Amino acid sequence: MGAYGVKEAITDRDFWTRLEDYLAIFKVIHEQQKSSESTESTIAHVGPRWAKIRAELKAVASTTIPELQSFIAPGGLFDERKAIQSTLLHKAAYWLSPESLGESLKDPEKTEVIQWMLLHLLPGTNQGTFTSSF
Repeated sequence: MGAYGVKEAITDRDFWTRLEDYLAIFKVIHEQQKSSESTESTIAHVGPRWAKIRAELKAVASTTIPELQSFIAPGGLFDERKAIQSTLLHKAAYWLSPESLGESLKDPEKTEVIQWMLLHLLPGTNQGTFTSSF
């Protein structure tokens, strides 16, 4: 869509397609925002919510918005934002919650979470003893 007036824009089919694509992206983010603000939400839900946002954005990534591909690519702006808003506290909260029952932590996340918990929750605990319970 080049530089042209309102009349040209609203009669351009590509304009409306792009607008619908942006709407799909905003809807994904808005639904997760509402979920995070609900009374049911806990810090244990932060990590899974970010994973759900990424999965849903990938589903709409083949849209007319090429910037979305680089945004959600590993190491992209999505990961930068996630790193700011999701910490080891959130990961530990998830792995200590009933929702994670039956899931196994994978290295290096397992090591990071265990070290964080030992440092902040169980100072003085032997890592080998603690790790065997995971």
